[in-house]
Amino acid sequence: MSGFDLHRRLQSLGRSIPTVLITGQPNEMFEPRPLSLGIIATLPKPFRDDELIDSIHSALRSRQHRARRGVSPPASAGARCL
Repeated sequence: MSGFDLHRRLQSLGRSIPTVLITGQPNEMFEPRPLSLGIIATLPKPFRDDELIDSIHSALRSRQHRARRGVSPPASAGARCL
């Protein structure tokens, strides 16, 4: 199961969680797919430590923001990371 598949499966089970995908095989479809699925960030390998840390912080902020609003829609993403 790919990371995309896992994310979609969790969403179908009502488990919308902020997700950071990491891939060793980025391609031209890598950026648009996650954005349309509500992925927080996509990181192609190799990535810098600060990119991963920033992505995790974005995921945590997204989760906290949704909790304060009392809703749990899929997280939206920016160009790479919110």
